[in-house]
Amino acid sequence: MAKVMIIGVVSLAILLMAVTASSFRTTITIAEDAENPRDQISQRCQQQIQRAQQLRSCEQYLRQSTRFSEEEEEFDNQGRDWRQEFPRCCEQLEQIQDEQCRCEGIRQVVQQQQQRGELQCRERQEVFRTAQTLPGLCRISPQRCEIPTRSPFFFFKMARVMILGAISLAILFMAITVSSSRSITITVSEEAENQQSRRCQQQIQQAQQLRSCQQYLRQRSQSSEEEEDQSRGDVQRCCQQLQQIQDPQCRCEGLRQVVQQEQQRGELQGRERQEMLQTAQNLPGLCRVSPQRCEIQTRSWF
Repeated sequence: MAKVMIIGVVSLAILLMAVTASSFRTTITIAEDAENPRDQISQRCQQQIQRAQQLRSCEQYLRQSTRFSEEEEEFDNQGRDWRQEFPRCCEQLEQIQDEQCRCEGIRQVVQQQQQRGELQCRERQEVFRTAQTLPGLCRISPQRCEIPTRSPFFFFKMARVMILGAISLAILFMAITVSSSRSITITVSEEAENQQSRRCQQQIQQAQQLRSCQQYLRQRSQSSEEEEDQSRGDVQRCCQQLQQIQDPQCRCEGLRQVVQQEQQRGELQGRERQEMLQTAQNLPGLCRVSPQRCEIQTRSWF
């Protein structure tokens, strides 16, 4: 009975954390309510945004990358690779000195794409997700821009909280039903794990052990601002190697091996290790391949 009560408390705690997390964030938020009129932010930031060419490269990058798939052409009608727009986008964001103005500029870019009505529901989600993480990918502050909207994303967030609550109640119900008689054990076959590992290793070798990704991560974590252009150029070769790996799980496994190798070299300090890990986890999303993010677990870094 004590076990049931503990599981019930944990389930309610999960629900509470989900509601709290959806309401409070540590990132910069551009408010849409009457207390913080957006017009005041726009007037203050418009001059900086204009000097940064209205973030046209960022707009082009978002438009091309959200429509890119592995079966489609990688070039738009003007023949420009969408990956070439990424370093230009970062340069334009760096020209905006005010952090809040960077987020305001990105918000305007997203709003323009919405007003054109060219994006479907799934494309809108990808545009918002990519736009919010652009400053972090460019290694400038803030790490993330929170871009609010009254579109279906609001209802999506509410639905997510409700789903988490339903899952918590389901866990509690299953605990009451099962805990008195038996427990559910999920066993992963060791042979199946070995087959997956062998399959991934073969794909990773065909992708040259992701050496370009390793070089890119090393430069990003150690380079100065003057060397940023060179590290941004390496991301294209890294993306090509990631695309050579067909299995999404194997892509994450390859990136995990790269991070582990850099860890074993022992040349990175605490902050550099954190930056490398965060960049490695976001690499698939930057390259527009699945999954959007790899969860890379390490035992000795943190």
